[in-house]
Amino acid sequence: IVAIDENGKVNEVVKNVQTNFLTISNKGIYFTETANDRVGYYNFDKKTTSYVNTPGHPTGLAISAEQTFLNVGIANSPFGFSFRIAEDGHLEFGQEYVHYHIPYGVAGAGVGGMTTDAENLLYSATPLGIQVSDQLGRVNFIFSKPGMVSAIATRIF
Repeated sequence: IVAIDENGKVNEVVKNVQTNFLTISNKGIYFTETANDRVGYYNFDKKTTSYVNTPGHPTGLAISAEQTFLNVGIANSPFGFSFRIAEDGHLEFGQEYVHYHIPYGVAGAGVGGMTTDAENLLYSATPLGIQVSDQLGRVNFIFSKPGMVSAIATRIF
């Protein structure tokens, strides 16, 4: 992970990682290392990196609106994960959070990118479409992928 200053100089921030997804808070940078089943955190103030392990391949990341929780998508599980963000930014108290809808016969939700809105609704990109969950981790609705509805309608008629 690198930072580029206003003069175009490239500075290495975190070395020797293969980052898949990242997001930035006012305290630091959170990133996933899917191959190593872990989420990393680089602290801006201390200039240190810490890691937490996840039970599966972490993918997308989304920080809650008030920056107190980090949502983590897990590629090979029907569940997403949530971590509390401590005062100094490190992650603690990770637990299963969202129970995603998955196609029959598939082991994981295949979560990709994620984001939250000002009301803390979590939007997660999955093979079924964008799954929208509330603060309690319940999927409230799914925006179907473009073309999915017409493909279904074609089979019916």
